[in-house]
Amino acid sequence: MQIVISDLTPPKDATRKFGHSAFIPILTILGVGGVLVILLFDPDRQISLYLWAVPLAILGFGMLAWFLGRRAVACFRPYNWVMALSAEGLYLKYRPYLNCKTDADEPAVVYFPFGEIACARKTTVPAGKKPQGSGTASMKRWFLDLELNHQNTQKLAELVWGEQGQATHGVKVIFPNHEPVDVPRPGLIRVEWLGNKALRALDGRVAIGEPKVETPPS
Repeated sequence: MQIVISDLTPPKDATRKFGHSAFIPILTILGVGGVLVILLFDPDRQISLYLWAVPLAILGFGMLAWFLGRRAVACFRPYNWVMALSAEGLYLKYRPYLNCKTDADEPAVVYFPFGEIACARKTTVPAGKKPQGSGTASMKRWFLDLELNHQNTQKLAELVWGEQGQATHGVKVIFPNHEPVDVPRPGLIRVEWLGNKALRALDGRVAIGEPKVETPPS
């Protein structure tokens, strides 16, 4: 494992990278905007309702568009990547792409030779419950887990924890809950789920373990 001083762009020896898609935020903005347009031009609307409800709807849409628009714009920037593969190993950028406001070269990337990775697997983690009908439904999150053949991850854990919710060069973190990389225990690197394509790209380079489902704490 090697901590890399990076300008946050993909490493020059990377042959493939994985990041975030702008599809969902753009689709959400267009969908909500379309519904709002339909409401604005509804000929059967009541004037009294129109006078107060529509301005509130426009304000709410503006806030939603600002929030999701920042995500969509960030997806097209060069530092929108989490994992990058080279011929001999993989890079992980643990600084969130939504908070990459810096021009300085500093530690933000970690490199693992493929020989250090014992296996990679998809892990499902419980994420609480949400109301559904008369009861509740369990929510889940998916991660790409990298099991290392050593437990020398304390330095990385300290750097990752320092990124979470902290300011970057005096710039306030806007999305403090976005954590692309975590170290839940020594020897385990947990990466936000980047799709099956990322796991398939690792096949043949590292061992692929069986999918794992973590049980919620009792």
